Amino acid sequence: KIAEGTSPPPINVLKSCEKCVQHIADVKVLGNDKVYRHNEAKALVWLEKKVSAVSGVLKARDITVGASCKSSALVRSKKDSRPTEQDYVATAYSIVADYILPELSAQLKSSLKLDLKTERIVEKTPEAPPAKKLKGADSVQPVEDYSKGILKNVKGAATPKLTAGQKKLQKVDKTGMKSISSFFAKKGS
Repeated sequence: KIAEGTSPPPINVLKSCEKCVQHIADVKVLGNDKVYRHNEAKALVWLEKKVSAVSGVLKARDITVGASCKSSALVRSKKDSRPTEQDYVATAYSIVADYILPELSAQLKSSLKLDLKTERIVEKTPEAPPAKKLKGADSVQPVEDYSKGILKNVKGAATPKLTAGQKKLQKVDKTGMKSISSFFAKKGS
């Protein structure tokens, strides 16, 4: 058991997972030392096994994957939309790929033959209404003019009533007064 905040020396970690490292690396014994070299072929075989294990768990727990998991709120068609084995593998690959380097992920994808389009084409359901096409879809002009409802200074329009203080301010002689913005203007040198 490792105490929180401390970590074992790397050599102890390597000794404890020596059998696991052999799945992805070549091991050579040189004198008293063991030397490890990453082997891509071994790593890909090991990752393929992990993808198939994750795929098996997804299938065993009946987790929705593929095109059928896009939205559970949509009305499903009467046709059976069971996920295929390829859907489970693609989902398992995406889970495993989150934890490995992008280069290795690309190699794993090609070795699993997922380069082909993994999503199935879902046929349109008869319940779905066809999309409406607007008249004159070529033009970009608005259909209605929304500015017609806005009244511009029309005589007879109600002017807001002024308070007593606002009326006094309008009557004040403003000669010799500066606007407030003049105090913030740049001064000439």
